[in-house]
Amino acid sequence: MSSSWQDNPPAEESAIDNLLAGAEFELPAAYLGLLRETNGTVGPIAIGQGRIHIYSTRELDGGLSSSIALDGFFVFGTDGAGTAFAIRMGMMDVVMVTTTAIITVIAPGFDEFLLMLERS
Repeated sequence: MSSSWQDNPPAEESAIDNLLAGAEFELPAAYLGLLRETNGTVGPIAIGQGRIHIYSTRELDGGLSSSIALDGFFVFGTDGAGTAFAIRMGMMDVVMVTTTAIITVIAPGFDEFLLMLERS
């Protein structure tokens, strides 16, 4: 992992199980893999404000992801400046959603989204 990332320790399987139990759809394997690598992180992304905070399972349980209530979306992160990062249920693409509800597709799936993070 790049030193430009502020990673948390990996998520415990019990936390992932709780997240899966509460999810309204099957979360992508690549997203779950990221949680098993780091349970939340902050680092660079090549779009928007240039930074992303991917929520930990604890933050998701605490309701931070619901600060922007979006039916049909699983919000997993923010840029810290009013834009949410989410997985669209059904289509499984990754989108950015602004506070004015502008939705921009940024990746066709979570695997492709991970490539944007440059976590090598």
